Amino acid sequence: MVEKRELKTRDAVIMYAGATIFSLLVSIPLAFAEQGFFKIILGYLIPQVAYAAGIFVYLRAGNISFGEAIPLKKGIISPLLFALCIPITLAVLAQDYLIVVGFSTLMQKVGVDLSVTMPVMNNWYTVLITLIIICIFPPIFEEFMFRGVFLSSMKKRGIKYAVILSALIFALSHLNMAQLVHQFIVGVVLAYMGYKAGNILYGIIVHMLNNLLAIVLPYWDFYNKLAEFTPTNILIMVLLCIVGGAILTGCLLVFRKECNFRNKIIAYEQNSEKDKSVCYNNETCETKVLLSEDEKVDRAVNAVRENPPKLMDFWILGLCLVLGLVLLFTTFLG
Repeated sequence: MVEKRELKTRDAVIMYAGATIFSLLVSIPLAFAEQGFFKIILGYLIPQVAYAAGIFVYLRAGNISFGEAIPLKKGIISPLLFALCIPITLAVLAQDYLIVVGFSTLMQKVGVDLSVTMPVMNNWYTVLITLIIICIFPPIFEEFMFRGVFLSSMKKRGIKYAVILSALIFALSHLNMAQLVHQFIVGVVLAYMGYKAGNILYGIIVHMLNNLLAIVLPYWDFYNKLAEFTPTNILIMVLLCIVGGAILTGCLLVFRKECNFRNKIIAYEQNSEKDKSVCYNNETCETKVLLSEDEKVDRAVNAVRENPPKLMDFWILGLCLVLGLVLLFTTFLG
């Protein structure tokens, strides 16, 4: 059997670029189609199909392990972490509302339209199709791409680098100023959850809930009127931001603590079963010594200090620059 090779940032960028080009080519006929429900729905569906095809084809052709690129069956599975997905989703929305409304108002002042086209749901089948296409497909395949492929390819550079850069690419990839701020913050939260848990399942759930709220909330009059800058509304949004930020921080701290606790249990069980020494830098172990989690972290940190990674990867930097330029062009010149 041929040994699977390691996933690199170059692979992630090529996968994303291939999927994007495929999506653009398939979407060309839509530009000539009449505006309507199915045109909007296909506009959401095609990129997700492209992500799925690009990931599966490239991983297979490139002899890269699917499990290493997209951690679904490994990592930490905990009922508490599943339960935290709901308050995390609501807290992010509450915290971001003031920031998003403020950013939208600022953009409108300079003549930038920040509207997001959503399908009109006026009967049962349009509701069902919308829920499937927007609340199921993007959460799965976008998580595969951004919290799976991109995060996995960058995680060796450290949590801050991997989380922030994968979130930035996620936000820029929407190519819409209206979604830039919220999607970046959501991307940071989802990447942090995926990094700590070693599993993107929690990110998929939060992503599903986030998209569901994006569909449902515009039908709530209070939500729409809250975006108006009146003294009362500003006070409400500030309170939502403070309370949401506090709840989000608390939930993520609990999430981290649960992940650390579960990791210690897993490490203890593995050490107990194997009863082997933990060796680093290809050293030969002559005695059986079990290292604590803190000792493992210290060894790993020292190894990184001795061989520090580059500040920025050329492939990631290039992708961010291209996406940023395309976003600016489509926003101000398109």
